[in-house]
Amino acid sequence: MSSGEIKEIKCQKIAKSRIQPDSLLMSSDVFSTPDLSSDAIVTNGEEKLTDDPDIVSLLIRALNKLAISEYNGIVEDIPAFVNVFNDRTAEYKLRLGQQAILYYAKKQKARGWK
Repeated sequence: MSSGEIKEIKCQKIAKSRIQPDSLLMSSDVFSTPDLSSDAIVTNGEEKLTDDPDIVSLLIRALNKLAISEYNGIVEDIPAFVNVFNDRTAEYKLRLGQQAILYYAKKQKARGWK
């Protein structure tokens, strides 16, 4: 075998080794569709939930206050938490809507209710 043939065989082996992980990834469950519950929030990065940053700031502070004072910062069930929040402060639900409150509650829980 000539050195050119050896280089070609090595290149083919490298190309095959690079293809295999991709094919394994495609056959795995990574791309399966998750089971979405009825309270799932679907937003894209460009969508704005509200045009008023002041009301969002107040909402976030109110969510944090409830989570820390009533739940000691440990909220297990976000939809139930949001229902309690809406019962106590219905004006946010009227102004922003249920989906926005759920979105910001999930976001704050992920941040640690800070």
